Amino acid sequence: MKIISFYTDDWEYPQHAKRMRADCSKLGLDVYVAEQESRQDYIRNTAIKPFFIKDCLEKFKIPVLWVDVDGLLLKRPERLLPWPKVDFAAVKHFTAYQGREWAVGLMWFNYTPQALALVDAWCAAAVTGTDEAAFDIAWKSMRQSVTALELPAEYHYVRWRTTVPIPTNTVFCNQLSKSPDKMRRKFNGQVIEND
Repeated sequence: MKIISFYTDDWEYPQHAKRMRADCSKLGLDVYVAEQESRQDYIRNTAIKPFFIKDCLEKFKIPVLWVDVDGLLLKRPERLLPWPKVDFAAVKHFTAYQGREWAVGLMWFNYTPQALALVDAWCAAAVTGTDEAAFDIAWKSMRQSVTALELPAEYHYVRWRTTVPIPTNTVFCNQLSKSPDKMRRKFNGQVIEND
């Protein structure tokens, strides 16, 4: 399995990419983090994700574990080592926001025809909106033909406040953006406050 992520030259993403590489090295994990050309828009940049995952699956021909580059990979993802006998694995969405089923900050894809078809459907849906919304569309169209594994919550902990300590069993921690504009756009006009 290979850990994969991308970054753009916007904001603090290059520094996050450097940290992600170092964290994976410390954990003894094979990682591929690559710069992608920014589309000069946060929402449009999130739409790069399915295409990047597809390229990695086709390039490496092994399972990949996508992690958002600005998150923290804190422990080895032992539940995914060795590879599960499924097409896809992730954590259920923590709020079921707008009926979405899966969190997209950490996602595992096997190198199977079904997983590739799911990612293809995600790419097709990634023309407007966020990566989350597009994945939801793809999942709903493919769920009958894809085998999925629900990972435990510690595989995608969302840290709403930096003043709250990260639980010790956390594998991956997503930290919410401090940009009000980014969060307003992500949540369709509703501002999500975080410190």
